[in-house]
Amino acid sequence: MKHLNFKESDRILVLAPHPDDESIGCGWLLLKHPKQCEVVILTDGRHGWLSWERIEDVITKRRTELEQALKYAQIKKFSFLDIEDGTLSDNYDKFAHLDISKYDAIFSPSPNETHPDHACVYDFLKRLNTQWKVFWYEVRSTLTSPSHYLDISNIVQQKQQLINFHASQTAQLDYASRILALNHFRGLLKYPAIEYAEAYQKLQ
Repeated sequence: MKHLNFKESDRILVLAPHPDDESIGCGWLLLKHPKQCEVVILTDGRHGWLSWERIEDVITKRRTELEQALKYAQIKKFSFLDIEDGTLSDNYDKFAHLDISKYDAIFSPSPNETHPDHACVYDFLKRLNTQWKVFWYEVRSTLTSPSHYLDISNIVQQKQQLINFHASQTAQLDYASRILALNHFRGLLKYPAIEYAEAYQKLQ
């Protein structure tokens, strides 16, 4: 198990299927390397458990929450593909327009994630024939063979705040307590154990 380190010159891309996945899975990565990280939100988040609101209002709300979270993390580079939430797997052509050639590391949910929008992202990367370093991160499913970790023991409250900026989602489900419980368990990845860790799996 290796600590996840980057050179100051490395450029990092975080691919988030929905607005909030970046904070849940890679919160400390963003907080630690804000000048090096760029985030691309792949869908518009319109089906985020807010069926009683107008679709346009949900999209606007989730975009605003995302912008607040990234401002807190001091991430200045981010963009939206605006693919309809729930249809990502049918939209490879839009994904293929992303220029990923300039990044030294790319972070993606694993194909074992239970949400179909999450599960297809790595498949899309493979179809692009990427030769860059790819790391999987955890959102709704655990990684089977984590290879790297980040010690978040001293910044748990910061990560909790980052997740809670996505208030429309945390009002429906307490994502912060659940993911921090996973991060607490992931502290066992290191020996001797640490209190909290984000886990990642590097693809060979």
